[in-house]
Amino acid sequence: MSVLFYRRPDYVSQASGPMTSSTCQRYIERAGSRTAIPRGLSFESVLTGKTMPPCSLGDFMDYLTYIQHNAENLQFYLWLWDYKRRFAEKRLQDQALSPEWKSEPSLSSRTPVRGSRGSLAVRADPVADEVEYAEPSPDIPSSGIPFTTIPTLAPSRTAGGVASRASLTRNQGLKPTTQPFRAEIDKVVAHYIAIGSPRELNISARDRAKVISALQHTTHPSALALIGDVVDVTLRSHSHPNFIRWSICNGNKPYVFFVRSVGIICIVLSIIMMVLLTLSQASRWWRIAATPQLLFGIATIVAGYKGLCLILHAKGIRNVRPWEQFDDDIPSFVDEDGGATTTEKLREKRASLSAFGPKISVEKEHWVARYKNKSLLRKVFDKQEWVQDEGIRRLQAKIAFQSQLWAVVTGIPLVALFVVLPSGNFY
Repeated sequence: MSVLFYRRPDYVSQASGPMTSSTCQRYIERAGSRTAIPRGLSFESVLTGKTMPPCSLGDFMDYLTYIQHNAENLQFYLWLWDYKRRFAEKRLQDQALSPEWKSEPSLSSRTPVRGSRGSLAVRADPVADEVEYAEPSPDIPSSGIPFTTIPTLAPSRTAGGVASRASLTRNQGLKPTTQPFRAEIDKVVAHYIAIGSPRELNISARDRAKVISALQHTTHPSALALIGDVVDVTLRSHSHPNFIRWSICNGNKPYVFFVRSVGIICIVLSIIMMVLLTLSQASRWWRIAATPQLLFGIATIVAGYKGLCLILHAKGIRNVRPWEQFDDDIPSFVDEDGGATTTEKLREKRASLSAFGPKISVEKEHWVARYKNKSLLRKVFDKQEWVQDEGIRRLQAKIAFQSQLWAVVTGIPLVALFVVLPSGNFY
């Protein structure tokens, strides 16, 4: 990876409309090169708790909640991950009550298939080249079903709409109440899949109907594979790259704007200084005195463009996020002995957010009004804390070194140009 030309993960814009297989494919194509994200900050590393703030699982949940506003994807994904594990631990006779949901690839001309090494590949036609993305880690179970596969059995219709689950399962000789985790599956449908549910997933009406039809027959995890794989690709190829890009920034918006302004002022003052010395009778070597100020200004601008403050990076710290600043004032987040919890404990509580509950309303969060009322000066010089994750510090170090190299490459020739100019001798 070239240090001089290192780039953060490309920003992957959110597609309009519901999540579908075509949307997921666009996410994969827009995600760009995965070399920008080291192995230590991979999607699997974040979900398995191998990363530290500001790139922990709790920070990922915060990002999806307050920045991307689709935390339901991660909440559902974590529940499904745990549900697959719990279902596999059931006795075989209990699992037999919920047979695997049989599905087949859709008739779309672009059907993902499993590559030779187990990774998903996309074919435009039978002889087209494969477009692959990172192979899932063994630590995170995969459904093993391509995300565009759909159940072949359409939901039965009655005069009132889709038939009840009891009537559908009775045709197969199964009793819904005897199936393992039936009550939990009903709760998942009510929280994530049904229209108007508290944490409704942004999926198409077609996929929604097919998954509900599958869940009316069985509680096997394969019945959720259709939306499970869509959510998986969305998190891997859209949310995660954007989260890593966002985590590299060590300053908030007011602070980054302040740092950029300081950089511009340093560049302007250094150029003015060299111009005045050139027009004077002073020795031309005095013009070199503006070099440190010029290089600092250029390096600050380059790093600030990528959301990095060189001063904060040199100290190994970052600005605290707005929602982290007032955590000590939350009465519901206190230890049993009455003492206030630490920031790390609060992050752990967010990371273990219940899979079921109301949709988080950011506007009603306790910190929104208080942060909005803070003065601009206090926002610039906000609270700070250590950057604990080694992978993030290394990426920040690359950007910092890159900005310094660009400062030398562009600043030194400019200073040399002023040095070789003859003196104006105007004063």
